[in-house]
Amino acid sequence: MHKCPIGGCEHQEPFVRLMCWPHWRMVPPVLKQSVWDAYHRFGVGTVQHGQAVVAAVGAVEERLKSRSRQGTR
Repeated sequence: MHKCPIGGCEHQEPFVRLMCWPHWRMVPPVLKQSVWDAYHRFGVGTVQHGQAVVAAVGAVEERLKSRSRQGTR
């Protein structure tokens, strides 16, 4: 198990999942596909997978920041 990588989230997830379901739903479809493609083609721990993960986490963090600035959740 590992903690969801989104700042402030305390959900514990199995290693086969990148992040908790509520946050995964916030990842844009094209980035979800990039994460899956990199996972299946190159594997965990590869540069390609790492780049896809960073992009997915960044997209969620940015969306949460945007919501915070707008005063919504």
